[in-house]
Amino acid sequence: MEGLGIVIAAMTMEAIGHPNLSFLLNLAMALGVALIGYTSWLTYRLFRKRESGIRAL
Repeated sequence: MEGLGIVIAAMTMEAIGHPNLSFLLNLAMALGVALIGYTSWLTYRLFRKRESGIRAL
């Protein structure tokens, strides 16, 4: 996940350099998608951990 942060930082730096509003809009949408994907991945991991814990009992 560290690589994703570096990519986001580079894209943000590029967005600051460009006064293009549509690019900023695309960046915001990409960040939203990445955030949704990351949270769903986290909940999936938590659910799997809980499931394996119940199975262990």
